[in-house]
Amino acid sequence: MHIIRKSLLVGCAFVLMSGRAMGQTTCHTTDAHADHFKNILQAMMSPAGALLRTNVGVPQVDSTQVSLVSDPVLCARAGQALDSLGTVWAPTSHGPHPSTGSVYVFRLGTSYGVIYLHPSNTGDRDPIFFFDTNWAYTGSAS
Repeated sequence: MHIIRKSLLVGCAFVLMSGRAMGQTTCHTTDAHADHFKNILQAMMSPAGALLRTNVGVPQVDSTQVSLVSDPVLCARAGQALDSLGTVWAPTSHGPHPSTGSVYVFRLGTSYGVIYLHPSNTGDRDPIFFFDTNWAYTGSAS
């Protein structure tokens, strides 16, 4: 009986992991949106951005340490991190998940800022989700 449970557990984990791999995210390349968000994140690193940085758990770094990520592994991890937030915040939602689309991922020293441009959002209020080096959510701002 113990072997059956163990096999069932391993099988369920494989199904969950393979479903996650199918939804891997890609990163947007440099464009006008990327430039816009990079400017916002660099401005956060000024002394005037101290309160916001504290609220979202991002340490101050030199503005030259704010860079757009293009590594597919990091982009996929960013999508997984966003998906995990969506599952916690709206577990019954059947809407599109961020991991099925592209995101903007910025490295902020050892932290990350992730932006998913939702197609229905026509304003300039796309939230930036912040994560630490281990992809633990630290806060968001829009």
